[in-house]
Amino acid sequence: MKLKDLTEEVYKCIRCGWCREKVCPIREELGFESTYARGIVLTARGLLEKQLNYSTRLANRMYLCLECANCMEHCPLDVDVVGIMNAMRQDLAKAGLAPEIFKQVDLYVDSTKNPLGIERSEMVKWSEDFNLPRKGKVLFFVGCYSSYKFPKTARATVRILHQAGIDVAYLAEEEWCCGIAQYIDGSADLAKRLMVHNLGEIKNSGAKKVVTTCAGCYTSLKHEYPKRMGELPFQVLHITELLEDLINEGKIDFKNKIKKRVTYHDPCHLGRHSGLYDEPRKILNHIPGLQLVEMPRNRENTRCCGGELVLINVFPELGKKLPEIRVDEAANLGVNDLVTSCPLCVSNLRIPAKKRKIKVYDLPLLVAEAMGVDGKCWR
Repeated sequence: MKLKDLTEEVYKCIRCGWCREKVCPIREELGFESTYARGIVLTARGLLEKQLNYSTRLANRMYLCLECANCMEHCPLDVDVVGIMNAMRQDLAKAGLAPEIFKQVDLYVDSTKNPLGIERSEMVKWSEDFNLPRKGKVLFFVGCYSSYKFPKTARATVRILHQAGIDVAYLAEEEWCCGIAQYIDGSADLAKRLMVHNLGEIKNSGAKKVVTTCAGCYTSLKHEYPKRMGELPFQVLHITELLEDLINEGKIDFKNKIKKRVTYHDPCHLGRHSGLYDEPRKILNHIPGLQLVEMPRNRENTRCCGGELVLINVFPELGKKLPEIRVDEAANLGVNDLVTSCPLCVSNLRIPAKKRKIKVYDLPLLVAEAMGVDGKCWR
């Protein structure tokens, strides 16, 4: 969507300041008005009124935003700050003003179909023991991070679903990046190509349900695809939604007590972008022996862990600090384990967590351990 199409949204903002205090993690660290919602909307207004022009300096400010949507959660007028930001980034990308690292990521995605630039042959190694079919009623859309960086999560998910009596299909090499990185960096044309391909392959699979463990993939498939392609002929589920249903139906049996005191980190794309707060907590509360304690900032008010796709690559010092702050919140509770429901959050949190001697779990790994199928997942 172009910025001019969001003119009404831009002018809804009356600069009341609700988004100022302890809402934007970037403003908390840097303090500049141009880095949080009110300043972003004012920048958009300046561009629409031709008082400002796109420039490298402006791009450096606009690519600081994590698109965590905490400002939108608190905005009394429901201004679509993320939509405004995406529109400006599309203009910046078309003008060649996006940070160089994003241009490189786009080249990786264009050639290898993943933002990590890893060869396609590596993508399917996690699935070699399963012999998963290409077609079926339930399709597992694995995502780039679980495929390449955290294959244990992918294997655990399949083991859990098989144990629950669900046969899952897998697109293998025909699964391309969902496009979340391109939505974020403004490369709309590349995002559209990825979307068209994936949608065609999913339709060919005959899937009625598409399940993903990645909050970013979930946001893309659940929200972005229908916006651009119309109503989808299949249901999109995050693994937490499916696991809760299976537990309620008695299809998941927890054989092992997990005597851990854990806290849960809400991924921004699963929480504020998609409204899934209760499902992961209900799953954790079903696991015998597990004690869940909440961080001070949780659910709608959760603190973004840093947006690896943006900050780690473009503003590394800031990208290092934000996950440290989140891990410190967990450590202050005296827990030894931090659970989340997104591999990007795991990637962000694991390095500072290791320093604080905290283990970071993606939720399916903990479920697999409680079910007694974890020994089959670590290979």
